[in-house]
Amino acid sequence: MIEKANNTIKISKSTVNGMCLIPPSKSYSIRALFAGLLNCGEAKLYNISKCEDVLATVEVIKKLGAHISIINESEVSMDILISGNCGFSNFNSKDISIINCGESGLCARMIIPILGLIKDNNKIYTVTGRGSLLKRPFNVVSFLKDFGMNIQLTKGSVPVLVGGNLKHYNGVIDLSLTTQVFSGLLMALPIVAGKSQLKIINKTSIPYVMATLEVLKDSNVEIKYSNDMDEFEIEGNQRYSFSKYIIENDWSSAAFILVAGAIAGGKIGIYGLKENSSQADSVIIEILKEIGVDVEFSEDVMYVSKSQEVYAPFKFDAKDAPDVVPTLVTLATNCKGISEITNIDRLKYKESNRVESLIVSFKNIGIDIWYETKNGGTMFIKGGKVKGGIVDSQNDHRIAMSLAVAGLVSEEGVIINNNPYCVRKSFPNFFDVLKEISNNN
Repeated sequence: MIEKANNTIKISKSTVNGMCLIPPSKSYSIRALFAGLLNCGEAKLYNISKCEDVLATVEVIKKLGAHISIINESEVSMDILISGNCGFSNFNSKDISIINCGESGLCARMIIPILGLIKDNNKIYTVTGRGSLLKRPFNVVSFLKDFGMNIQLTKGSVPVLVGGNLKHYNGVIDLSLTTQVFSGLLMALPIVAGKSQLKIINKTSIPYVMATLEVLKDSNVEIKYSNDMDEFEIEGNQRYSFSKYIIENDWSSAAFILVAGAIAGGKIGIYGLKENSSQADSVIIEILKEIGVDVEFSEDVMYVSKSQEVYAPFKFDAKDAPDVVPTLVTLATNCKGISEITNIDRLKYKESNRVESLIVSFKNIGIDIWYETKNGGTMFIKGGKVKGGIVDSQNDHRIAMSLAVAGLVSEEGVIINNNPYCVRKSFPNFFDVLKEISNNN
C-alpha cells in the first residue's frame, strides 16, 4: 500500500502482481538527442523519455539550434521530429552564453566537448545546473585542454567555463571516475578535422560507452576500436546523417520493479524490455537467476516471480554497472547471509554520496549493512527482516526507489521524506506504477 502526504510517502507491506510498462531509457534518450542536434537534416526520435534529465537536455539542444516538434506523447514518453545544426556548421552563438543542464550530470558532462565544435574562438560558455549537480565533481573535464579547449573550474564543480575549439589529438584518457565526458568526446571528434587516436586506461562503465557507440553507428558515424576497448581511432570530417532512431525502454528503472517482484511477488510482467540489451543494468537478470528467482522472457514481456522466502547471498562487481547498486542492496535484504558489492567508491559522487546514503538509510529500517575500503570499496549487506521507519531520500532518485521497494516487505512500513518525488529525475511515474501493482497484504 502506498500513502502520499505532502512531501512524504509511506510504503507498507504489500504483494505485487500484474503487468506494467517501464519508461524509455534516460541514457539512450540523451545520447539520441545530442545525435539529433548534430545531425545534418531531420530525424524522428521515437520513445524519448520525459524524465526531468531528458527534458533539461531538450531545452539545451533547442538553445543550441535544434528545432523540435512533438509528434506524439504520453505521460512518460514522446516521439519528436528534430532538425539538427549539422555539427554547428552555420550556427550563430551570439545570444547564447549559459547552458543549464538542470540536475543531469550526463547532459552537463557530454555537452562540454560538444561545445568545442562551435566555431567562435573568443566565446565563453557557462555550463551549469541546479540541486545535486552543483555537488558533483567536474575536474574530470580538465583533460579536454589537450584537445584545444579552454576549461575553467572554480570549485571543481559546476559552473564550468568552456571555450576554445575542439581539435584532434592522440593521447591517453583515464575513465576511472566517469565515462560521460568521453561519450561527449566520441560524439564530437568525428566532426573535427584530422584523426584522433586514443588509449583508454582504468576502464569503468564500459556498457555506457557501448551505448554511445550504438547511437553513433545508427547515425552513420564510424569509430574504430579494439576488441578490448583499450584503443579508439576516430576519423574526422564526418557528418551525422540519419532519419530515424528508436529508444529502448529503461533497464535501470525496470531493475527496481523486477526486484519488487522477486521479494514481494506475486508475479510481475514488464512490457517492452529488450532481452539482449547492452544497457549496463540489464545485468540484474543474471543476478536474479543466480540467486534462484524465477525469470522468464516471453513475447516481449519479462516475467519475475518470487520463488523462495529468502534467496542465496550474492557477490557483485559494480565496476561496469554502478547505478544498479541501490537496487541490489534492497535485494540483498531478502538473502540469507551476507552479500558483497565491490567497486562502489564511485557511488560517492552521484546525486548523493550513495555509499553513505544506503548505509544510513538501511540501518534506519533495521538492516545490518557496512562498508570496507578493499576492492575499490565494498559494501556488505546481511539479509534480515526490514523493520521499517522514517528515512530521507537524500534528494536522490535511486535511493528513494530502493527504499520504496524495501517498504513492500517491511513490518511497519517505510516513510520516505525530503522530496520522494525526486524519482522524476529518471522514472517520472514510479510511485504510480508501484501503486498499480501493489495489493495491501
